[in-house]
Amino acid sequence: MAQNAEEELAVDDLCHVIEYFHLSISRTQYERLTELAGQLGVADLPQLIDLEPSLGD
Repeated sequence: MAQNAEEELAVDDLCHVIEYFHLSISRTQYERLTELAGQLGVADLPQLIDLEPSLGD
């Protein structure tokens, strides 16, 4: 999706998958995800910001 200029949808879908399956992500994984979202210009998505409370170790 990101390669087809649908960056926001790509990050949004990934966040929904993480949330739907109640996946824990490490702080490193979260930071990497937010870094990539920033590079794509979509770091301010509420779905991405909402992931932080569910961080694992």
